[in-house]
Amino acid sequence: MTHEFDGKKYEKASAHQKEWGAKLIAEFGMKGTERVLDLGCGDGTLTVQIAERLPQGEVVGIDASQGMIDAALPKTQQNLQFLLMDINELDFVERFDIVFSVFNDASYAERYNILCRKLVQEGLYSAASVILSPRTALETGEYTELSELTNLKTFVSVLAGHIAAEAARAS
Repeated sequence: MTHEFDGKKYEKASAHQKEWGAKLIAEFGMKGTERVLDLGCGDGTLTVQIAERLPQGEVVGIDASQGMIDAALPKTQQNLQFLLMDINELDFVERFDIVFSVFNDASYAERYNILCRKLVQEGLYSAASVILSPRTALETGEYTELSELTNLKTFVSVLAGHIAAEAARAS
């Protein structure tokens, strides 16, 4: 079931989520060539921040809400596209290096966790992370992980391994 959102209202009312998401993006340590899928990209603000860190990479933001995609589309860039798509209808055959998502609703959280576990278990992705945090997370650092397979430590370890392998190939 698709929920419809007003993307313009979201742009104004989601500062806490964007601040936390920006801090998470800053910790990725991306080298600039990764391919990233942003699940539930909303108004695209965080998706743009990812794309700005990937001058030779590619970012695809998907959201099931037409209102969110309408707010995101003006932010499209050469390495960034937005698609109206429900997570249950994902049909990408290409691989992404990172699957990113920041969200509020617990029902969505479990859906993302199921998807991320499936992507890793089927070998389509080497790692994925699903993290839930309350609005107070900026002050407390508190967060919850939904499964061992999609926890932050595993994700960062795999990402660091990919970065190290690329660095070794480049030298």
